[in-house]
Amino acid sequence: MDTIGIIDMGSNSVRLILVRVFKDLSFRLMDEHKESIRLGDGIDEFSNLKEDKIQDALKTMKMFKRLCDAQNATKIIAVATAAVRKANNGQELIDRIYDETNIDMKVISGKDEAYFDYLAVSHSVFSKDGLILDIGGGSFELVLMKNRELIESVSIPMGSIDFAQKFKIKDPLTKDEEKKMIKFISDKLKEVPWLKSAKNLPLIGVGGTLRNIGKINMLKRNYPIDILHNYEVKTDEVFEIYDELKAMDYESKKSYPGLSSDRADIFIGSLSLVSAIMKQINSDKLIVSGKGVREGLFYNYLLDKNVYVDNPLMLSLENTTKIMGLDLVHSYQVRKLTKRLFDLLKPVHKITDDVGNIIDTSSLLHDAGIIINYYNHHRNSFFVILNSQVNGLSHKELLMSAYTASMHRKNKALENYSRYKLLLDSEDVQKIKKIAIFLRIAESLDKSMSCIVSDLEIEIKKDKVIIKVISKDNPEVELNDARTAISAFKKLYKLDLIIE
Repeated sequence: MDTIGIIDMGSNSVRLILVRVFKDLSFRLMDEHKESIRLGDGIDEFSNLKEDKIQDALKTMKMFKRLCDAQNATKIIAVATAAVRKANNGQELIDRIYDETNIDMKVISGKDEAYFDYLAVSHSVFSKDGLILDIGGGSFELVLMKNRELIESVSIPMGSIDFAQKFKIKDPLTKDEEKKMIKFISDKLKEVPWLKSAKNLPLIGVGGTLRNIGKINMLKRNYPIDILHNYEVKTDEVFEIYDELKAMDYESKKSYPGLSSDRADIFIGSLSLVSAIMKQINSDKLIVSGKGVREGLFYNYLLDKNVYVDNPLMLSLENTTKIMGLDLVHSYQVRKLTKRLFDLLKPVHKITDDVGNIIDTSSLLHDAGIIINYYNHHRNSFFVILNSQVNGLSHKELLMSAYTASMHRKNKALENYSRYKLLLDSEDVQKIKKIAIFLRIAESLDKSMSCIVSDLEIEIKKDKVIIKVISKDNPEVELNDARTAISAFKKLYKLDLIIE
C-alpha cells in the first residue's frame, strides 16, 4: 500500500490531494487541502516573484509536507505552473522548496498542463467530446477532445490574475472597458486556428472560475444534488451570470451567492473569457469538471503502473467495488444476468434509449449500502451510490442508477421522486422501475453467491413471460427468491411471470 501526495502550485492557489493506493491498484482519496496565496499577483516589474509571496509559498509547502508525513506518504508528486514559469526567479523558488522541505517540485510547461487537464477530464467526465478549458491565475489551457482522444491543445499565458491587472474588473465594467477586454480576448483566441474544429461541442470547464459558475447556477436553480463534477450549465445561463456580475461593484460580488469571496476581484475577466469561447464555438452548455491537474497527475501515475483505461466508468466502478469491499464475483454475475434479462426482454420493456451505464452502475454497486448496515442495505445503496464519486456518469444517470439499485430487494423505491424533478421526468421513473425488476430477479438468481446460473432463456407469450434458468447445480434457493418479484413484474408489465 502506498500513499501518494500530489501538489499543484498554481498562480492563484496551491492544492494538495492525498491518495491511498492499494496492492491491487485500487485507490481512495484520503484528504485534500487548498491555500490561496496569489503567487501570480506577486510578480514585480522585473518579472520576479516578490519575497513575501515566496515566503507564503514556502510556508504552504512546509505545511503540505507535514500533512504528507502525517499520512505516511510514500511519494510526493509536485508541480508548479504559470506563475513560476513566467518568473525570472522561478527556479530560485523551486530550489528553496527543495532545500527546506526536500520536495522535488517540477515546473511543467503549458503543454504539459493541458495534457494533465485532458487526463483528468477524459478519465472522469461523462462526455466523450468537448473543448476543455482550464483557467488558472496566470494562463489558460484549451484542449480539443474527441472520443476521449486528445486532438489539439494550447496554453496561452494569460489568466484570471492577468485580466484583473490589465482591466478594471474589480469595479463595475464600463462599456468602454468591456469592449477593450472583449477585443483583447478575441485577439487571443485568434491565436488558436483549430478552435473552429470545436464547433457545437460542449465546453468542459476546469478550475475555480468554472466551478464557481456551476455553484452560482446550482443555487439559482435550487439544484437537488450537491455535486459539482459533471454538472451542466446552459449557455444562456452562463451569459445571464456574466450580465449580472459585470454591473456589480467589488463588495456586491463578494456576497454574491455561489461566488467565492476570494475570487470576487478576479472573476469577471475569466467569466468573459468563458462567454467569448462559448459564443465562438456555438456551445450549448458548460460541463463543470471537479478534476484538474492534480487528478491528471494521479492518472498519469496509474498509466506508469500500466493501468490503461478504455472506459472511465468501468475503471471507477471496479475501483469503487474494491474499496467498498463488495463481492466482485457476485457483482459481476448480477450485472451479467441483469444485462441478459434486459436484452432478451426488449419486446416487453420497449426501452430504446442507451441505459447501459445505468445497468452497469446499479448492478455492480447494488450492495453498496452494506458498508452502512446490512439490514435495509438496498435503501442505503441509494445514498452511497449518489455520493460515491463514480466517474463517467451524467447526474441523471447517477441518480437513476442510485434509484435502480435501491429497488433490488423491493419493488417500491423509498425516496421521493418529486425532490429530483429537475433531473427526472415520469418516463425516467418508468425506466428505473423496469430496469429495477430485472436487477431484482438477477440478484435473486445469485442468492447463494455461487454463480450457479450460467444462462437464461426467455419465452414471451401474449399474456405471460417464461424465464427458463440454466444452471450447473440445483437452483432451488435462487428460484424461490426470484419468484418473490412475480407480483411486481405483473403490476408493471401487465404480464404473468413464470420462473422455472
